[in-house]
Amino acid sequence: MTTQAGFKSVANGYFYATQTNGVWHLATSGTSGATRGYFRYLGYDVNGNVISDQQFPADLEGGYIPVTASTQLVSNPWNNATAKQICSVANGYNKPDS
Repeated sequence: MTTQAGFKSVANGYFYATQTNGVWHLATSGTSGATRGYFRYLGYDVNGNVISDQQFPADLEGGYIPVTASTQLVSNPWNNATAKQICSVANGYNKPDS
C-alpha cells in the first residue's frame, strides 16, 4: 500500500478511508478495507484557502525537534551560503532596510 501525503493511517484517527490506485477516499466505519486516520486538510474557507487539520500527525517521525537554549541557529540566513543552498526561501529573502 502506498502512502499519500494527504492521509495518514492512525489507529485512533477520526476519519475512515479506503485507498484506490494510490488515492485515499473518505469512507464510513463499516466499509470493507477502510482504515482509520487523518486527512491533512479538512476543506476550504470562504476565500478558497485550505483548512489544515490540527490533528494530522507530524511528517517527521518522532515529532518535531523543539528549539531550545542549546539549539544553534543561523544568524541572518539570507547572508549564509550554506543556508542559501539548503533553503530556497532563505535564498529568495530580501532583508528589509532597518
